[in-house]
Amino acid sequence: MRSFKIVLLLWLLPCAGFAGTPTVDTNQTGSCTSCSSTAAAALTTSNTNEIIYVGVFSEKAGSSFVLASGVTDTAGLTYTHRYTGQGVIVDNNDGAGRCAVSIDTYTAPATSIVTGDVITGHLAASSDTVGIIAIAVAGVFSTASPFDTNVSVPAQNFAVGPASTQANVTGISTNQAHDLLSSWVATANNNTLGAGDVSWTSIAIRQLPSGSACVGWFAQIYKGFSATLSGSTQTPASPTQGWVIQLDAVSGDAAPSGCPNTLASMGVGC
Repeated sequence: MRSFKIVLLLWLLPCAGFAGTPTVDTNQTGSCTSCSSTAAAALTTSNTNEIIYVGVFSEKAGSSFVLASGVTDTAGLTYTHRYTGQGVIVDNNDGAGRCAVSIDTYTAPATSIVTGDVITGHLAASSDTVGIIAIAVAGVFSTASPFDTNVSVPAQNFAVGPASTQANVTGISTNQAHDLLSSWVATANNNTLGAGDVSWTSIAIRQLPSGSACVGWFAQIYKGFSATLSGSTQTPASPTQGWVIQLDAVSGDAAPSGCPNTLASMGVGC
C-alpha cells in the first residue's frame, strides 16, 4: 500500500504544477541614427526553452510613423510580430516640435541554447533615431504561447508632453498568476526616464541623432508577479516629458486541459 501511495503521488505531482514567474536571462541593445535597421550585440542564452523578446524603437521628426518591418538574427530563429505601440509626442521643452514614436515588439522561441546571436531590427524606411532591445526570457510555460491569455494585454498608452507625467497603462488584468510584466518605454529629447513604481528593473539606452530633435531614450522595464491582476494601473517609469509605453505579460503559468498519466511525464507540459 505504501508503494502504491508513492506512485500515486509521483503521478499527481505534475498536475500540481511547478509554476514560477519567468525571469530575464540576458539582454543586448543597439541603436543608430538616420538608418533603417540596427543590430543588438551578440546574445547568448543560458537555458533551453527560452523566448527571445525584441523591442524595435523608431523616432522620426514630424507626425509620420516609421514602423518596423521585421526582425532577423544569425541563429535563424523565426520572429513573430506581437504588437505596435505609437504616439506623436513633443520633441522639445516648448512643445513646438513633434516626434512620431513607435515601438514594435517581436518574439521567437529558442528551444535550444543560442550563442552569439546577433539580432537585427528592420524598419520600413529610414528613421531619425532607431533602437533595439532584445531580452531572453526563461521560465515561460510554453515557448509557443508565452503570453498571458487575458485580453487586456498587450496594451499601450502615450502622453504628448511636455509636462511631466507618469508613464502608465491602466486596466491591466491577468488570467495567470506567475507573470513577468514587460514594458517598453520611449521618450524624446532631454527627457529622462525617471523612476516608476518600486521593484521594476530597467534596461535603457540613449541615442543622440545629428540634426534632429528626436533624441531617443528607449527602455525595457520589467517586474515579476505571483498573483493575478484585476483592472490595475502599472507605472514602470516617470519621464520628464512626453512618452510612449507598451505593456505585456509573459507567463509561467497555463491552464492545461489535463496531465499525462505516466511517470516519465512528471513535470513536463503540465
